[in-house]
Amino acid sequence: MSELLPEKNVQDVRPVLIDSDPGVDDTLAIMLCASDPSVSIKAITAVAGNVSLNHTYENALLLKKLFGLKDTFVSKGAEKPLVLPAGRVTAVHGNDGLGGLSRKTDTPADALPAWERIYQTALQEKGNLEILALGPLTNLALALRYHPDLKDLISQLVIMGGSGSYGNVTSEAEFNSWVDPDACEEVFHSGVPLLLCGLDGLQPAALEFSELDSIISDFDSCGGVTGDFAVPVIRFIRNGRHGWGGYNNVVIYDLAAAVCFLHPEQASYRSVHLSCETDDERTLGKTLISEALSDDLSGILTGMNKEIYVQCIHSMLRHFSGSRILAEN
Repeated sequence: MSELLPEKNVQDVRPVLIDSDPGVDDTLAIMLCASDPSVSIKAITAVAGNVSLNHTYENALLLKKLFGLKDTFVSKGAEKPLVLPAGRVTAVHGNDGLGGLSRKTDTPADALPAWERIYQTALQEKGNLEILALGPLTNLALALRYHPDLKDLISQLVIMGGSGSYGNVTSEAEFNSWVDPDACEEVFHSGVPLLLCGLDGLQPAALEFSELDSIISDFDSCGGVTGDFAVPVIRFIRNGRHGWGGYNNVVIYDLAAAVCFLHPEQASYRSVHLSCETDDERTLGKTLISEALSDDLSGILTGMNKEIYVQCIHSMLRHFSGSRILAEN
């Protein structure tokens, strides 16, 4: 494979907060960010989504330890959507969110709830904080409600969610938007500069089953965090996804969004005005897209470089190959 990944100047490391509901897809996205020297993960804030909050929080604590993120805060967030009842979860990631690979650790908990950790981190970074949001947007909506000045302290918000066309939990709605459409709507209209990486924009990152099999084969016996943890996660994804929407392949959406976050020059966007359907039960969570208004700070992903995406996966897995697995059963 020819190497296309650009050399990075890591003198100015980007401070990042990841808001997430881990999640096998989220796990690989966080792993990728943890392997990239151009970013520093200041905090991971857990939210209910793929599975219950207790599971997503325990998984986030596990990932902190596995990936050696000793200076990263892990904060517990919202256990239910802003308005809708709790329990809007999925079985796609297994009962524990990690395909049976979850385990408890002795990693210390953060004293602050997620919305306060978001705000305090933004204050500390003095307007330079970037946020990668991989789950429902409840934590961010609460942080913006409690701290209206937060919108001026976030440099950029990259969201994996929504879709400009089809859904994956209903015919209209993407899962994260469907779980908490009210939070999605509030964040869209908050005034925070944001880029939405939707299902259709991430579709170029689709991997054929043979491509996933090749990745699994290449790294299956390398040991460490990659061989003992990441490869089983990828195998779980490969065995559990059977294509939808007419596509007989697999998109690891959160991982693909993380690639766009880390390598924005390898993705294309267009300026738009974004809303989210919150009233019509039939289309709840649908992304509503119209022409950008003069004061809009929103963009939506229109395409990305698959070759860079695949190289990022290989680079991430090489980074953690042979390293001692840090979390014990």
